[in-house]
Amino acid sequence: MFGEMVLMTVHNVYVFRKSGEPLVHVKVGSIEANPCLVTGLLSAIYSFTLEITKKKLKSIIVEDCQFVVLEDKDSGLLFAACVDFEESIIDIQKRLKDIKRLFTEKYKDVNYISEVTCFKPFEKDIKRVLLAPPINVDRNVLLSVREKLEEIAELGEIQGCALYSITGKPILSVQIPKNIEISLLKRIESLLLASSTFHELKPALIRVNNFPVVVIGSDLLVLAVVVQDDESVGVASIVAEEYLKKIDFTIKIAGSVLED
Repeated sequence: MFGEMVLMTVHNVYVFRKSGEPLVHVKVGSIEANPCLVTGLLSAIYSFTLEITKKKLKSIIVEDCQFVVLEDKDSGLLFAACVDFEESIIDIQKRLKDIKRLFTEKYKDVNYISEVTCFKPFEKDIKRVLLAPPINVDRNVLLSVREKLEEIAELGEIQGCALYSITGKPILSVQIPKNIEISLLKRIESLLLASSTFHELKPALIRVNNFPVVVIGSDLLVLAVVVQDDESVGVASIVAEEYLKKIDFTIKIAGSVLED
């Protein structure tokens, strides 16, 4: 699924008023729908959820895709993205925050602008944010990181390993079993949403489809190492900690990790 750097699987991005009126719509994927219908529905669901639960809606899953939603308190605008199910919600939320910041800085008087064609130039800004990779590295650095992952995977106790950005976006993987790729991605995402422990270099053990997985993180990256059996967890934890430090150092030296 993600042996090499992963491309975004975003289908649509919307900027719209709480009334449901779309201001900007960018279609970059295969899913096609009337933007007025989509923003009208998202606006209604957002308002309904807030009224009933007193909590803001963050995402909706619809079969194989999901809508991620973000509100701007000052302008009252909503920003949403339709993405594939396997996309990291954390990563999309960060990109929506970047889009929100750029839009509100560029159109400070948005609530006084009635002609929506004025916002069309902003489509280029949205595409630029979406195309930004989770780590902005040249191919030589990426190959160096991949070589380190391959060294991990060659150890007898290790089944495979995968590297993610701190926002849960897959970067590279080596020999990860196909049947656990998405499940592992979602477990990583859940852990990132639930805690801040990944900002320390302390290994944690999770299970994905009965596979033991050692997970360790830094302030930039998350490394998951799939282990052969429980007896190998201790060795895998030491290996994961050692190699994450090496990978983290390689990328920091390159000076190419995108900042929040």
